[in-house]
Amino acid sequence: MSNTKTIFSQSSRMMLYWVGSVAISYLGTIIYTHYLSTTIFGDFTLIRTVIFMLSAFCAYGLNHGLLRQGSIALGKGNSGLFNQIRNYTISLSAIIGFSVCIIVFFGAGPIAAYCFKNTGLTDQIRFFSFVIPVQLMSTMVLTLFQVNKKADTGQFLNLIIYFSLQTIIFYLFTFIFRDQVLVITSFLAANLIYFFILFYYQRKLGYKFSFALDKEEKKQVHKISLPMFFSNLFNQSQKWSDTIFLGILGTSTDVGIYYIGMRIAAFISIPANAINKIFIPIAGHLIGEQKHDELNALYKLVTRMIFVCGSLVFGAIFFLKDYLVSFFGKGYESSTTVILVILISETIDFGVGAAAQLITISGGGKINAINSSITIVVSIASSLLLIPHYGMMGAAIANAITNITKQLLGVFELIFIFKLSPFNARYFAIIAIFIGCIIGTFYLPVGNNAVLKCIIYFCAIIPVYYLVAINKAEKVKIKSMLGNKRSK
Repeated sequence: MSNTKTIFSQSSRMMLYWVGSVAISYLGTIIYTHYLSTTIFGDFTLIRTVIFMLSAFCAYGLNHGLLRQGSIALGKGNSGLFNQIRNYTISLSAIIGFSVCIIVFFGAGPIAAYCFKNTGLTDQIRFFSFVIPVQLMSTMVLTLFQVNKKADTGQFLNLIIYFSLQTIIFYLFTFIFRDQVLVITSFLAANLIYFFILFYYQRKLGYKFSFALDKEEKKQVHKISLPMFFSNLFNQSQKWSDTIFLGILGTSTDVGIYYIGMRIAAFISIPANAINKIFIPIAGHLIGEQKHDELNALYKLVTRMIFVCGSLVFGAIFFLKDYLVSFFGKGYESSTTVILVILISETIDFGVGAAAQLITISGGGKINAINSSITIVVSIASSLLLIPHYGMMGAAIANAITNITKQLLGVFELIFIFKLSPFNARYFAIIAIFIGCIIGTFYLPVGNNAVLKCIIYFCAIIPVYYLVAINKAEKVKIKSMLGNKRSK
């Protein structure tokens, strides 16, 4: 199967998984807000964010080391070396994850008292600490699936199974528990069940607990992992700093309402996440085979397709945001004010494609670390300046400023250092089409009929995209791929 065909065939399934995941998560959040007060929901959101952020730190960049070195080893046909890299990185990450779990468990009291000035959060932090090794194992298993060009299977576990477990178990536990006890028991139970599912697949993929790896290859793994640890440290801090600072400088209620806006806007990331999960390991293979021109052409095509799909989702959320928020009940209406800012921020994010990931697998881990150190400074400074004065809107603007800084740095470095660019004339044409259709539809004299505007937007933009977004050769290739898929 060709690289392009692999991307489109697997990403089509992954797109469905991402849609299903966001839908399940959306349904789960509706259930959460129905059974929890805005304050308790905000507490849950805040501590869950902290735990997920710590889980990302614990990966120590080993997932990136596995992705890059494992992809290159397989690209060279060296399965023995790949097995050693797989065993070493997963074994080391497991030790780190369980060690941090123990530290957080016993440090829950000081974290709640001194960081959030709310000792009532101690129990949540203590019991949620067990989720750290679960999320870390999930990260490594998903990476293992990516390297083996089976990212769609890994994402099914992470996106469908995981979120389904959380939603179903929470709902079942509502018949037994209430408030904080309900949150703690259901979240912990769902993650422990997921842990055993991951353990089964980890063994099925051939993993063995081992640190056996050639000294030189070990050096290469850490050469990627260490800079990516610092990069991830800054990236995750930047990614969640708006929520964390909102919890510190604002209230738990603010966090809960802000999260609803973030949750709705998350739909826009579905195409980028689905396609890039397939694209990145293939890019690693192309780098290992030194096929720079093919990679550059593929990067342009993939980024253009991501923007086309993402802009369609943008329009749906933009016009239907009031309707979507209404599902969460009373108390969350103000989240609509932050959705537009978050949408613009996410559009700039996926608008440059997998820039940061391409820099990493091209050997630019240190560059990403520098970029991340810059963006975390921007994130902290903008959060401290804006949140005390503007609350949730300040957090959203801080998020947008940080995201724009990070993506512009990444894409310029990719262009000038690695000679890879997502841009061409056709790309800028679809941006102009998108902006024109959004503005034109918004100002149509049809009153406040959001559904009608959404329909008009889709009817206007899709035919134009079909004519402009892809050329004749690409249309033939995609039609051939879809035809082959149907015949199978």
